[in-house]
Amino acid sequence: MMHAKLALIDSSWVSTGSANFDPRSYFHNDELNISTNKQEVIENISTFLENSFDDSHCLTYEEWQQRPFTERVMGQLGLIFKPLL
Repeated sequence: MMHAKLALIDSSWVSTGSANFDPRSYFHNDELNISTNKQEVIENISTFLENSFDDSHCLTYEEWQQRPFTERVMGQLGLIFKPLL
């Protein structure tokens, strides 16, 4: 499993990889991204994104407020690691 980011800009450039846009990624972490302007790759990525959006569910604020107690607790516990992220 890879936790990757994906950027598609104006249907003319795509980049994917592990890097975040923050100083930690730039100066401390070992990150890798790959970018291209090859149209075949861009079309495949665009189709992938469209299908992913079509299959997704937009979470409303009300749904977020109704999440289970355990998820709320886990979210709060995760804040312990905020300085490291």
